[in-house]
Amino acid sequence: MDTLVFYKKALRILVKTARDAGLPKEKLKKYFTADKKFDLLSEEVPFEKIFERMIGSMQNRNSMPNVVKLWNKDGSANAAHKEILCGFSPRLILEKYKDDQQLFAVFSARKLVRDDKHTVLFRQWCKAVVSGARFMCEFNDSADLKKAFDAFQQNILTKAALPAFLAREIDGFGFALSCDFLKEIGYDYPKPDIHLNDVFVELTGCERKDYVVYKEILKAARQLKISAYKLDKILWLICSGKFYLDLDKNDAGIKVPGRKDDLLAAIRSA
Repeated sequence: MDTLVFYKKALRILVKTARDAGLPKEKLKKYFTADKKFDLLSEEVPFEKIFERMIGSMQNRNSMPNVVKLWNKDGSANAAHKEILCGFSPRLILEKYKDDQQLFAVFSARKLVRDDKHTVLFRQWCKAVVSGARFMCEFNDSADLKKAFDAFQQNILTKAALPAFLAREIDGFGFALSCDFLKEIGYDYPKPDIHLNDVFVELTGCERKDYVVYKEILKAARQLKISAYKLDKILWLICSGKFYLDLDKNDAGIKVPGRKDDLLAAIRSA
C-alpha cells in the first residue's frame, strides 16, 4: 500500500477510535508531541526529571506499569517512589543502595510490592533502575547528557546506534524501551512495540524485528514529512485505545477497545 494512502486511512480510523472515547479530533493534537516536562532538548529540564523519564520507560512494557506504578493517574510521580528513589537523583540512589536487591527490599518493606506474582517484575525494574543510575552518573548534568546524545543525531546510522548503545549499557533496557525513552525526552524516535510491529510487518512485509520495524517507521515518517513520534502515536492510539491524556469520571485515562484489526484489514484490502 502507498504510504500516503495508508496514513490517510490510519487518520480516519484514529478519528473513529477517538469518537468511541467521546473525544473530538481537535483533542488529539496534544498526543503528537512529547511532554515538555521531560524535554531534554529545551536544556532547562533538571537531570532528575530525565532520570524519572528513563525509569518510567523501564516499566513501559507488558503489565509492568500496573505493577510498579511509578506515576499517578494524573501523570505526577508516586510520592513513595520518589522518596525511596531520593528525588530521582542517580547519584543519591547509588550512595544509598549498594545494589538492586537492597532497593527492592525497601519497596517490599513499604508494601509497594503487592503480591508474589509481581515480585519478579518489580525485581527486574529495580535492577534496571540501579543500572540506569550508574549510566546517568557518567554525566555531569542535563547539558552534558544532551551533548552526548546529540552527537548520535548526525545521520540515520549514528541515530540508530544510540538506542542500541543504551540497550547494551543498561540492564533491562532493550532497543524498543531505549527508543521509548529517547522519544519521550524530545528526540525523534519511534518505539517499535508489539502494535507497531504488527502494523509494519503487514504494511511492508518486513521482518518482525524491532530494529527492522524501527527503520520502516522512520522511512514512512520521512515520506509523509511528519515526525516519527507523531506517526508512532497515531498508530499506538488506534491499536491500544488508550487516551491517557484525557481522564474519565474516575480520573483515569480513557480506555476504549482498540481498532488494530480495522487498521490491519484496511492494509490487506488495498
